[in-house]
Amino acid sequence: MNAEFLEKLNLTHEDYTYIENSLRREPNELELWLFSAMYSEHCGYRHSKKYLEKLPRTNSVFYNENAGGIRIGEHAVLFKMESHNHPSAVEPFNGAATGIGGIVRDVLAMNARPILLVDSLKFGNLLDNKTKYIFEGVVEGISSYGNCIGVPTLAGECDFDEAYTDNPLVNVMAAGIVKYDEIKSAAAKPGRVILLLGSATMKDGIGGASFASKDLEEDNEENKISVQIADPLMEKKLIEATLEILSAKLADSCQDCGAAGILSSTCEMAAKGGCGIELYLDKVHVAQENMLPYEIMLSETQERMMFCVSEENLAGIRQISDKYEIPFAVIGRTVEERIYRLFSNGKLLAEVPPELLSEAPFVFVEPAVLKISDKVSVEAAGEISEEKIINLISNPSFASKEYIYSRYDYTVGARTAIAPRDKGIGAVYIYEEDCYLGFATESKPYQVNLNPYAGAVNTVFDAAAKLVASGFQPLGITNCLNFANPNQPETMAQFELVLEGMTDALKKLNIGVVSGNVSFYNQTENYFVYPTPVVSMAGICDSRCHFISAKFPVFHTLILIGNLSEYNFGGLYYNQLYQTDETNFAAEIQCSDVIRSLNQNKLISACIRVTKGGVFGALFKGLDGYGFTAFEAMSESAWFAEAQSRYLISVSDADKVCDILRRHGVSYRILGKVQGEQINLGSVSLSYQKLYSVYQDAIPRILST
Repeated sequence: MNAEFLEKLNLTHEDYTYIENSLRREPNELELWLFSAMYSEHCGYRHSKKYLEKLPRTNSVFYNENAGGIRIGEHAVLFKMESHNHPSAVEPFNGAATGIGGIVRDVLAMNARPILLVDSLKFGNLLDNKTKYIFEGVVEGISSYGNCIGVPTLAGECDFDEAYTDNPLVNVMAAGIVKYDEIKSAAAKPGRVILLLGSATMKDGIGGASFASKDLEEDNEENKISVQIADPLMEKKLIEATLEILSAKLADSCQDCGAAGILSSTCEMAAKGGCGIELYLDKVHVAQENMLPYEIMLSETQERMMFCVSEENLAGIRQISDKYEIPFAVIGRTVEERIYRLFSNGKLLAEVPPELLSEAPFVFVEPAVLKISDKVSVEAAGEISEEKIINLISNPSFASKEYIYSRYDYTVGARTAIAPRDKGIGAVYIYEEDCYLGFATESKPYQVNLNPYAGAVNTVFDAAAKLVASGFQPLGITNCLNFANPNQPETMAQFELVLEGMTDALKKLNIGVVSGNVSFYNQTENYFVYPTPVVSMAGICDSRCHFISAKFPVFHTLILIGNLSEYNFGGLYYNQLYQTDETNFAAEIQCSDVIRSLNQNKLISACIRVTKGGVFGALFKGLDGYGFTAFEAMSESAWFAEAQSRYLISVSDADKVCDILRRHGVSYRILGKVQGEQINLGSVSLSYQKLYSVYQDAIPRILST
C-alpha cells in the first residue's frame, strides 16, 4: 500500500500490517478510510484505554455506554464530558456549538432528557487578539446553541494562560434524567433495520476524528473542512423526536452520529450487540451530489441519530419524523453474521468484522521517569499592598465571569436551583425524586504540570469540596483528560500519574467515574498545553433548606478551618509564584464531615472552599456589598497562599461553633467580622466597592482594548 496514502490517513505501517493479517487479505481503499477513522486516537483510545480500566466505578451505572451515570431512586442521572478543542481552535463558533450538540446527543441516545450543561474553558493570554477572537467565538457558540435547544448552562470554569494560545481547551458536559428501567443501550439486535434520522449528510466534518488525533497545525486551510456546522433548531427537533420514539418503544437501540459519523455509530452498535450490519450508501439522504462512499461514511454532519428498529415500527417513526419535519431514511439492516458490509447500488464496497474496526490495537509508549517538582522555596512573603490585590482580582482567571455566563440562558427548563452567579456550582431540581442535583467543575493544570499525582488528587478533592461547601453530598464524576502528544514519553508519564492520583482520591471519597473522555495531541509547533485533567462532579442534596450560601451575612464572624500552616510562598494569581501542595486525605474528610454537621444543625451561614487567591480570594468572593475587619494582622502568605484542605465559613455564634470544632479536632482560626464598607486586613484598608468594580469590569475592559 502506498506509504503516502497511509500517511494521509494517519495510519502507520504497523497498523496496515495488523489489518492485513487480521483480514488475511489486502484491505481496499475504502476499508482503509474506515480503519483510519476508527483507529484514530479520538475513536480508538489507543494510548489510554489500558490505563482507564483502572479507574474506580463505584456506584456508577452504564459506564460502558454513551453516557454513564448514578441511580437516584427509580431514575438515573446520566452525564458525560467531552472535548472539542481542535475544532474550536479552527472555527471557534461552530467548534464550540457542535461540541454542545454532540455531548447532548450522547445523553439523548440513552433516552435521557438533557437538563443541564457545564463547561470548562482554557484560553491563551486575553490581551492577545487571536485569543480574543477564539474566546468570543467559543462563548457565543456555547450560548447560542445551548440557548436555542433549551438546555441551561449552569456552571463551569474559565482560565487564561499563554500555554493555551493556539490550542484552547473547550470541554463541555451534559446531564440528563431518565427512568432507570427505560434506559436505552446502543447494542443492536439482528433481524432489524437501521434508520438514520436527522440532517441530510454533507461534506462537513470529514476526517474530524483523525483531525483531533494529531498535533494541531496552524494556518492549515484543510482543517476547516474537519469542523462541523451547527444547526441548533434541528437539534431541538431531534431531541423531542428521539425522546418520543424511545418513549413509545419504537426502537430497540439508539446511537448518536458523532465522531466518524455513520461509521462509528453503526459499527459500535453492531459490536455491542454481537451481530452484523449491512449498509446501503445509496439510501443515505445527502445534501450534496456525488459524495464518495468514504465521505458519506466519515462525514460528521451534526444533528443525526441512528436507530435499530423492527420494520413494523417504521410507520410509527415516520409519523413522528413528519410531525417534527425531520428527514429520515432506512439505510441498512442487521444480520446474525458478525460482519460489517457496505453496499452502493447493489455493489459490495467493503466487508470487515465490526470488532476489528471497533477494537483498535493498543499503542504502548514507555512512560518517562518524571522529575517531580518538590515544594519550591520561593521568595519570602512581602508586604500586602493595594497594587498586588488589584492585580489579583483583575486577573481574568480570578475575575468575575459574568461576561460569560450572562450570555447563557441558565434558567430555561424551570429546574434551576443554583445559578452561575450564586456559587461555584450549578444545581437543578430533580422533581422526579424530590431532590437537588449539583455539579462542580474543577481543574488545576498548573499544579498537575508540577506534580501530576498531587495535582490530580487536589483536582478531585477541590471539586468535592465545592459541593460540600454548598450542602451537597458527592456522588461521582465524569472527566475530560487533556494532554499533549501521547507518543512523547513525558506525556504518558503525566497521564499515568494523573490517573493514579485521581483513582486514589476517588477511593478515599468512595465515589467513582461514570464516564469520560481523553483528548491527546493538544499542542502546536509553538505551544504545549499544560496537562489538564478536568473533573465535573455530581452531588445530591435532599432539601433546599440544606443549601449553604456562598455570601457572608453582615455582622457574622468568619472562621478559617482546616490547614492553618502559613506557607512561605505566594499564590499563582497573587504574585505568580506557585507550588503543588499535597492533599491531606484525613484532614479533607474531617473538614467535610464537620461542615455537614454544622450545616445539619444550622450553625453555618455561608461556606467557601479556599482555592484561587487563597484566604483573601475566598473572603472577597464571599462578601456581598459589605466590608470586612480582621481581628488580627496576618502575613501576606497567610492571606494569599493557595494551600489545600481549607474552608472559610461564616457563623453567627462563634463561641458555639468553635467549641464544636475543638471537639471534632478540627484546626481553626477566627479571622474577623463582616461589617462596614472597607476591607481591613490589619496592614492595609481597601474600599470594597472599588475592588468589586475592578473585579466585575476586568474581562470586558481587556476585550475592549
